[in-house]
Amino acid sequence: MRSSLDPRPGPRETIAAAMRLLRLAIDAEDVHAACMASTVLCMKIRNEVEHRLRDEPDWDSKGRWLATFSTANLYRLPPGRVRVFDAMTWGSHSNTAGRLWPEPFETDLRFDQDAAELTAYRIRFGDRRSLPNEGVREGFARTVRDIRDGAVSWRYEWQDGPPITPVDR
Repeated sequence: MRSSLDPRPGPRETIAAAMRLLRLAIDAEDVHAACMASTVLCMKIRNEVEHRLRDEPDWDSKGRWLATFSTANLYRLPPGRVRVFDAMTWGSHSNTAGRLWPEPFETDLRFDQDAAELTAYRIRFGDRRSLPNEGVREGFARTVRDIRDGAVSWRYEWQDGPPITPVDR
């Protein structure tokens, strides 16, 4: 059975749509709508990371699941640029109630003037360094600090569109 929404939009279109919702909420000075739109944008970005990791041979997509990340480090950088970074947690499918591991995550998105189109992006996830065996709370704090300090040795990086230069931390 086909839906009236077919063909379904791809990740670029859904990320751009989420950004338009966020921009509308901000322009309307609607804090609650902006919070919800930020959550939707982050969910769409997480979905793209999860999709990209399926193609990485050293990431066990069948044995791991990605949780989410907070919207606390979401920055709208004019013109038409958004940067999001945080610790993204993952867990094991064999023990969904068990331990979570934080991994560094950062994305830099570029949109056209109206945010109608996602024109370029860079997504980075994971750290190549050996890290301490720490609790989630300590891991979150260290991970965000490492991203801000530029200390992460990124394990995965995906980019599409014109090259994106790093923003000031």
